[in-house]
Amino acid sequence: MTKSKRVIFKLLILFLIAITITSGVTALEVSISNSKDWKDVYSIMLSSSLNDRRAIFTNSEALTAITRVLSIDNEVRIYESNNNQFIKNLDNQLDSAEYKVIDAQKSNSFNIDLDPENGKYYVISEDNPRISISLASLAIKDGAWVLIVTEDNLNEIEDRLSNAENVIAVGNFRRDYLEALEPHFTEWINHNDIFDDSKEIASRFGIKQNIVIADGSFLETEFFTTNNPVMLSGPNKILDETYAFISQNGVESVVVVGNQIAVVGEQIRSKSNKEISVFVKYGQGDAQNTGKVYALTIFQLPQSVLAFSVDKAAYDPTNEKLVVYFHNYGNTGLYELTTLAVKNGDRELASASDPEVVFLGGGEVLPVMYDITVPAEDIGDETEVEFYTSFGIYPSQLDNFLTMENEYGPPFRIKMDVEDLGNDPSVLNVLDVTYYKNLKRAGITLQNNGTNTVYYSAKIQNLIVNGLETNLFKEDKIAAGQTRISYIPVSLDKIDLEENSFFELTLTYGQDEEKMIKSIKEDVPFKAIAGGLPMPVIVGIVAVILIIAAVIFMFKKKGKGNKSKSKKKKV
Repeated sequence: MTKSKRVIFKLLILFLIAITITSGVTALEVSISNSKDWKDVYSIMLSSSLNDRRAIFTNSEALTAITRVLSIDNEVRIYESNNNQFIKNLDNQLDSAEYKVIDAQKSNSFNIDLDPENGKYYVISEDNPRISISLASLAIKDGAWVLIVTEDNLNEIEDRLSNAENVIAVGNFRRDYLEALEPHFTEWINHNDIFDDSKEIASRFGIKQNIVIADGSFLETEFFTTNNPVMLSGPNKILDETYAFISQNGVESVVVVGNQIAVVGEQIRSKSNKEISVFVKYGQGDAQNTGKVYALTIFQLPQSVLAFSVDKAAYDPTNEKLVVYFHNYGNTGLYELTTLAVKNGDRELASASDPEVVFLGGGEVLPVMYDITVPAEDIGDETEVEFYTSFGIYPSQLDNFLTMENEYGPPFRIKMDVEDLGNDPSVLNVLDVTYYKNLKRAGITLQNNGTNTVYYSAKIQNLIVNGLETNLFKEDKIAAGQTRISYIPVSLDKIDLEENSFFELTLTYGQDEEKMIKSIKEDVPFKAIAGGLPMPVIVGIVAVILIIAAVIFMFKKKGKGNKSKSKKKKV
């Protein structure tokens, strides 16, 4: 055999070995998560990656989505919630479809049951699911487990952390969680900003030329298989600080997960003058290698519903004021910051902006007034208001842009109406703001000295509740000449009572429910009293109880007397 033939023979042997190895890969074990609980799905995906196994998850009651990406040669391990599955009898269905199921486990909490208990932990709170996405690849790199704290598993987690060698907490925690767990923290990553937390997590990878970008709304396999940092972004906006981190760390390529945030990738390309390569992961191939591409299998994370828009923009030429009616259609409070321009086509007629972020409660319609001058002769049917509005759940995290439908970036445009706002004679005074401990209510005492019913929205911002800043909101009305207390439910513990120093109160009000154009904003010194029923009512109730007790006592005494008389007659 010549030398060249021997080389060819060796290459052939190596090729056959490679084929054999590749064939073995298709026969590897695959974990399947069958749970509707994001904590289970996250834990199963994390455990599989730590054990060098591929993992997929169900996200509907249909088996088809699994079979598209699962090879018939795979050996399947099923991890199934005891009572919260997507697909009933999954093991039997896969058996019937001729897949090889080698194991099936059930659990009420895979986050606890799959913990390798090697003493290395990252810890987050259940109400901070977005940060779990950034943590996944770092935990896998470090061979650590991510514990997700809930009320149900707090004691179990406290016990495990007490014997751990390294515990890194990430993000905010309720006070009762902190009281139990903080003594066991060896480190705590907490900037009161989820994007700053995400950046610090990314920095722990050292110098990386590639990163993954996600908006934190869902789980996807990429987060558990990548060797790169996963950074969080808004759905249609890359924060300047986040881009600065990418630029300063010499990142050469970015993988954006989900085509719904492709605009973020475009912003990165634009800011970097196309020096940073951007790849959008928008689909997945099938297991049969037919070349078909299916949509990503994603698992939605629980999150506050953000739905925000502008209902109307009305200009009052007499008072030279533009009133914009912002509407929070979501189920949680949010903050917005706006810059706007009044335009005829490309010609700008006037502009204005918010001096500071504005808070809107869930479901609130908030009129915001801007002082602008628009020449009457320039106002026509084509006159529009363009909004460059960013918004988010926290004032430091305005990671969303207000956009037109089917558009991925600002501005948002709306026709400008012309209206006479008139003079609103409403009069509303704040007499008192108090926390009533027994009632577990914050009470705002208001007085209407005017002649018309006044509609109002009351907001208390940044109140410390269980150690976390919380916003309270209520809408109501008060009749002319009346004084009333408007109660907002909230439960403050003993430490909250010590830490709160002010009620940051904002009142928006007016005689027309649709045009509340007056406002009051003030910081009221924090005050807490026992509360409960008024003293006259309490005295009255006590008096009635005493009278009833006295009557019962007299009847009992009389009854005893009758019994003794009857006994004497019998003798």
